[in-house]
Amino acid sequence: MSKITYEHECRACGLNWLEEYGIHDDPPDTCPECESADVYRCVTTSGAVHFKGAGWSPEGYSKTKPLEKYKGRLKLYDRKEDLKREMRGEAEAVELAKLKRQNEAAKRHLGPDAAVTQAEADRKIRKAGDEATER
Repeated sequence: MSKITYEHECRACGLNWLEEYGIHDDPPDTCPECESADVYRCVTTSGAVHFKGAGWSPEGYSKTKPLEKYKGRLKLYDRKEDLKREMRGEAEAVELAKLKRQNEAAKRHLGPDAAVTQAEADRKIRKAGDEATER
């Protein structure tokens, strides 16, 4: 257990002294000079908090510093609608690529008339985008 240095003051003779002990230890009962029982412990002089590590700067907490290592891979959105728009676009692109692969495979194996109609493709693509933004 770590020890903390406390400042003490005797109210009878005015003596100030420092003493080190743990938080759960008992403070001194008497003054070492006059042996008076009127001893006061000053807790406020025990130290200060100093934050260190990534994200902390001398001016305060830095919002951009921790994000620099993700630069290029991390996207920040100003609004939730922007995120949803991008999610919808990505889901639609994936669905479109899947439909194109299925369409080409169907044409190869079943002939040129076995393709998906444009209306069906549009409906599936829109549905994929809507499902991506509902999550």
